[in-house]
Amino acid sequence: MGGAQARCPACGDVAVAGSTFCTSCGAKFVTATVPGEPPVEALAGAKPEAQKPERVPPGTVIDNKYKVDRVLGEGGMGVVYLAEDVHTGAFIVLKAVRPELAHRRDVRERTLGEGRVLARIDHPNVVHLNAVVEDTTGLWLVMQYIDGESLDKTIKRHADGGERVAFTVALDIFRQVLLGVAAAHREGIIHRDLKPANVLVRRKDGVAKVTDFGIAKPEEQARVGQGKTKGIIGSLWYMSPEQVQGKKDLDKRVDIYSLGILLFELLTGRVPFNADSSYELMRMHVEDPLPKVVSIRSDVPAWIDDLLGRACAKNRDERFGSVEEFLSALDAHMPGQPTHLPTHLPATGLTRIPSMPDATKIGADLQPTAAGTSITGPGSEGGGRGWIYALVGVAALGAGVAGVFFLLNGDNDKPRRRTTNSAPTSTLGTSATDAPPTSKPSASEAPRDPLESLVGTWKSEAGTKFEGVRVGDAIEFRVADAKQLAPSDYRDGEARFILRAETDGTFRVEDKIRPQPPVGKTFDPKSRNTCQEVWTEVDGRPLKATFDGTRLTVAFAKIAPRGGNFTVEDDAIVACSRLKDVSASQGSTVLVRGGS
Repeated sequence: MGGAQARCPACGDVAVAGSTFCTSCGAKFVTATVPGEPPVEALAGAKPEAQKPERVPPGTVIDNKYKVDRVLGEGGMGVVYLAEDVHTGAFIVLKAVRPELAHRRDVRERTLGEGRVLARIDHPNVVHLNAVVEDTTGLWLVMQYIDGESLDKTIKRHADGGERVAFTVALDIFRQVLLGVAAAHREGIIHRDLKPANVLVRRKDGVAKVTDFGIAKPEEQARVGQGKTKGIIGSLWYMSPEQVQGKKDLDKRVDIYSLGILLFELLTGRVPFNADSSYELMRMHVEDPLPKVVSIRSDVPAWIDDLLGRACAKNRDERFGSVEEFLSALDAHMPGQPTHLPTHLPATGLTRIPSMPDATKIGADLQPTAAGTSITGPGSEGGGRGWIYALVGVAALGAGVAGVFFLLNGDNDKPRRRTTNSAPTSTLGTSATDAPPTSKPSASEAPRDPLESLVGTWKSEAGTKFEGVRVGDAIEFRVADAKQLAPSDYRDGEARFILRAETDGTFRVEDKIRPQPPVGKTFDPKSRNTCQEVWTEVDGRPLKATFDGTRLTVAFAKIAPRGGNFTVEDDAIVACSRLKDVSASQGSTVLVRGGS
C-alpha cells in the first residue's frame, strides 16, 4: 500500500504516514509532542503560512513554449507572470498555483475549474484562455495579456483627480461588461464575483474585458447548491442579498445585482453600501434602499436610478431576468450606437465632481465576525426581521482566486472599509492634466462631427456587412457576420478597419488585415495574435476614405503572403510572420447604408 496509514487530525481522511500534507484538505501535519496526542494546531488544521510564494525565475521556459519575463502580481492562491511565446514573440499571461498549495486538491480543482469555464466562453469582452498546461514546474493557465488597467483603478484615478468618468463613456464601458457577462450566462456560467477589479479596460481602444472566473460556477450546480465551496463566496460590497444570506439556490440574477452595484460605483466613484463591520455591510445589502445616483451626481438622468433600482432589487424576482433584458433597458434610453474610449481619457472624457459632502467617510478596517452571520430582511425573499443566524462564515470572503491581469492584490477580498481617496497605485499612466470645461456647449454651438455620420450599419459592394461604432476619435467598422469573410480568421464584432477624420474632410484608414490561409489550411485560435497586421499606406501612399453623404469609398491594402509567412502544425496555422514584408497593392470598395 506504499506505507502505513494514519488519519489526518484536521479532516479525518486516511493519509500515508510520514506525509507532510494531507492530500484531502491540505492541512500540514505536525509531529506530535506527546505520544498519541497531536498538537493543537494539527487538530485545528494548519493555517497557511504568511510567506511570499516561490517565484519562477525570469527566463524559465514553461511547457517548452512560454518564456517567463516577470511577475505581474500575486494573490492568496496564485502568482501571475508576464511571459513571451517563444514561437510567435507575443506576450501572454501565465497564472500558476502557488507551489505550497499545489498539493491541495481543492486549489487544483479551482484552477482547473477556472480553465474549464473560460474555455467555454469565446467573446471579445471576456479575457481569452489560450491553454491549460502542466509540466514539471506545475499547473498553468495560459491567458490573453491585456495592456491597460482594471476598472477599479480607472475609477480611483479619476476620483484622485477630483473627476468622474463621463456619463456616456461609463455607460459604454458598462455596456461591454454586460455583453461579456451575457456571453458567460449563455454558456450556463454565473460569475459570482463581478466588481470593477475584475473588469480590464484595454489602453489602446477602450475595449472592456471581464476576467477572474475563479469562483464561477455552472448555473445548474448553483441552482441546487452543488459544489464544494463553503460559506460566502464573492466580494462583500457587490454581493446580492441572497448571497449574503447564504442561500444555496443561486442563479444568474446574483450577477445582475452585482452589475448594478458596479454601474453605481462607475458613475459615482464609490460603492452604495459601506460600513465599519462585515455584519453591518451585509445587513445594508438586505435592508437598505439603494442610494440615488442623481443625489450624488447632477449630470445623470433620472432614468438611471430606475434602471439600477430594478437591477439591485432586494427580491431577485423583481430584477431583470437576464443580462440581455438589462442591456435592452439600457439601450432603450441611449440613442445611436455606443461610444467607447481608451481608459486614459482626455479632459473631455472626465466630469468634474461638484462640491458636495462626501457620502462615504474613511474608517478603520472591517473586522470579520468570528462566527458566521446570515441576514434576512424585509425586502428579501423569506422576509421577517429575525436576521441573525449562524449559517455561513464570513471568513470565506478571502477565498477569491487571483486574476489573470497584472493588477493583483492579495488583500482585495479582505473585509475592509472601502475608500477611493487613498494614494494612487496604478503605474500604467497618469490621468489627464488638462482641466475639464466648466460647462458643455449647447448642441447648436457644437461643431459638426464628421465621424457621427458614419455610425450605423453598412454593406459593401460584395454584400459584406459592417457595423460602424464610435471609439474615441475613430469609427471602427466591425464584422457583422464573420462567415462572410471566411476563410480569413475574423470574428463577429471584431474591427475590420478603422477610420479617423482628417481636416480636409477625408478619413485615414487603418486596414486590419487577416490574410487568407493557404489552400487546405485553417487557422488555429493561437494564431490570432500574430496573423494580423495594420496597414495605413501602400508604397508610401496613405490609405484614405471619402464620404459623399451616401457612398463611403474606402481604400484598402491587397496583400499576397507566401507559404513562408505561415507557421503550420498538422495543417493548422499557429502563427504568422513578416506580413508587413509581403507584396501589396491598393484597392478600394464602396459601402452604402443598410445591410439588413
